[in-house]
Amino acid sequence: MIKGGTAPYADTVWAQYLKTKMIIRALLLAFLISIKVFPQEMKDTIIYFGINGRIVNKENAKSYKSFCKSSDDEYIVRSYFLKENKWETNGYYEKYLKINDSIIICEYYNYNDLLSSCKLLLKEINDSIYFIKEFSESDELRNEGYYYSFPPILKTDKHLTYYRDNNEIHTISYYKNNELIDNIILNREGDTIATKVYYDVDILPKYKNDEYDNKLRLDIQRIMRYPEYAAERGIQGKVYVEFIIMEDGSMHGINVVEGVATSLDNEAVRVIKKLSKGWSPGYLDNKAVKVIFTIPLVFVIQ
Repeated sequence: MIKGGTAPYADTVWAQYLKTKMIIRALLLAFLISIKVFPQEMKDTIIYFGINGRIVNKENAKSYKSFCKSSDDEYIVRSYFLKENKWETNGYYEKYLKINDSIIICEYYNYNDLLSSCKLLLKEINDSIYFIKEFSESDELRNEGYYYSFPPILKTDKHLTYYRDNNEIHTISYYKNNELIDNIILNREGDTIATKVYYDVDILPKYKNDEYDNKLRLDIQRIMRYPEYAAERGIQGKVYVEFIIMEDGSMHGINVVEGVATSLDNEAVRVIKKLSKGWSPGYLDNKAVKVIFTIPLVFVIQ
């Protein structure tokens, strides 16, 4: 596990990844070659995933991505999820358009509606590794890291994720064969909030034993108050607050990851603090683990 503190990387963890890199490449060589090469007659390539990004066979999969090369410079990636033993799509897909060998435009769609886009700067490290930086529509650096494939589906080694409004590092993560191995969550001052925190687990934490989050939504509505200062000045918007449910069900690390204004941000934090009791922990591989949540709190003047 990566140690706490503000040091950017753990040398021992990084050395271990470097030692195992050749083994990973050997095990995945045939698979990666099939990803990198797109014969004209091949319409779709499918990768199946389990929990926490693990690559699995179809029988053990919870989701999968299908992708194809629709033209010489365009790739399309679609996502599917297993629901009640049936594969379903939410209509979400990604389109990658190569401008040249180092610049790619990625567009995100829901069915035929364009949701957003970003710019990717790509550097081919060798025949099977790509280093990619992702920039927002306003040219802010969002994340960067190493991938075993293009389109960028399979993660490996080190990845950095940044706060959206100031380009400070939010998360330092390490992946092996697309599975999250370790990470550090940092606050805006660069201090460690928590380590080895998961996004995708077998059993998610529950609030007041409610599987569908109805009680959470109702309690947020009951507790939230529109700050007088913001209401008088017509300030409104969506505040994204993250927090971590620990192994014992306690809440830790409440943090505004994307704010609107100080008054709204402070109210959003106050509301989340009021919801700190009544959580059950999340589980991965039958073990209680830390799980991170991000909740949008919407402030609208009626």
